[in-house]
Amino acid sequence: MNTSPQGRQTRPVSVPHLVLGIVFAGIAAIWFLGEATDAGLPRTAVGFPVVLIGAGVVGLVAIFANSRRKARPTYPAAETAETAAAPETEETTVLVTEPQQSTPTDQQEQS
Repeated sequence: MNTSPQGRQTRPVSVPHLVLGIVFAGIAAIWFLGEATDAGLPRTAVGFPVVLIGAGVVGLVAIFANSRRKARPTYPAAETAETAAAPETEETTVLVTEPQQSTPTDQQEQS
């Protein structure tokens, strides 16, 4: 999946679904216009090739757009205000040692 600049994930367009949806919507529109105007099949038959050619053009544009989207380089997510404001420091480890308490055997060794 791709990530848009706003951080949302987007999916590529499913070209077959898009083209078939346009074809079915175009056929339904032609049928509706034929019924609404009481036109017969010979008058509405001109619309079918127009719908198929239009769906093909939209499919080609969608394929081109998907291929350009896949070829685009991805950039890391933008810094938030919190990470941008934090100064860069070196990491250091501080070891805190506590003074050792002397044991009775240590006192005997010292004397």
